[in-house]
Amino acid sequence: MFRRRPPAPPPRRPHPNPCIEAEFQRIISLRRAVKRLEAELDTAHHEIPRLRRKRGVGAIAAREQAEALQGRLPELDAESRGLHEEIAKAIASFDDDDLLFL
Repeated sequence: MFRRRPPAPPPRRPHPNPCIEAEFQRIISLRRAVKRLEAELDTAHHEIPRLRRKRGVGAIAAREQAEALQGRLPELDAESRGLHEEIAKAIASFDDDDLLFL
């Protein structure tokens, strides 16, 4: 059987004030960046154990790759947390009525 795709949410209405709309676009962009970083973190968490279990040809290269990914995890996590904090600060500066457009 085929599954029906859930209906798409209605398109976001732009804010009447262009300055606020520009800030909303920045927040949306930051949210997308966070989503990409979190996907990269998730992939790294799944790949590291797989690479460490690898045996035979390419095992040394796989272990080196796992170590490189392990070393990058704190950097990705810190970057993600920083973006979350930046988004929270940006959102805190708006009224509830303005946030309806976000």
